[in-house]
Amino acid sequence: MHSPNCRLGLAFAMNLFFMYRYSTQLETEVFGGRTADYIYYHLVTGVLQLAAARFLNLYVLSDGFLLSVAYLWSQHYREVPVTFMFGIQFKAKYLPWVLVAYDFLVSGAMPIPSLVGIGASHIYYYLTTTYPSQGGRRYLSTPTFLQRMFPPSVQQRGFTTGGGMWPGRQQQQQQTRQNTNLFGGHAWGRGQRLGS
Repeated sequence: MHSPNCRLGLAFAMNLFFMYRYSTQLETEVFGGRTADYIYYHLVTGVLQLAAARFLNLYVLSDGFLLSVAYLWSQHYREVPVTFMFGIQFKAKYLPWVLVAYDFLVSGAMPIPSLVGIGASHIYYYLTTTYPSQGGRRYLSTPTFLQRMFPPSVQQRGFTTGGGMWPGRQQQQQQTRQNTNLFGGHAWGRGQRLGS
């Protein structure tokens, strides 16, 4: 009776740790200064997971959310060494699969929500990074209304991958920097009185 609660507590603590660590690094380094892009990432992967949950009768998607973040992080830090429980070391690109295997060993059931989260994140990463870097069209772009609500900050670092910044990102950043207000109109500023 005591062990299931301990197992639940350990899994919950691990999920919180992984979520905080990898989400913070994505937000500050990969999406540094581009809050709208990070929000859009979560919207896209969330919608994909909800659509899959509708057909697979899934109700709790916190594991999928965690694995979607872990997968995107692992794609941007593929060669970084990661230490898992009890000092097991491997490259970051294997992290999502290690988490799935751990979940399978602990629960004894196939972790479908985790696999759905990986799939959703892979679709996003492929359409925004992999396919455009191979010369293909970029099918997912952050909507303008999100960019107006969360304009890029000065400390932009670009969406770094093996191929560098997203194709078309510099042009998109220049358009976003134009002097517009939240609803797309021109922000005129304070102005001055005539004759003063």
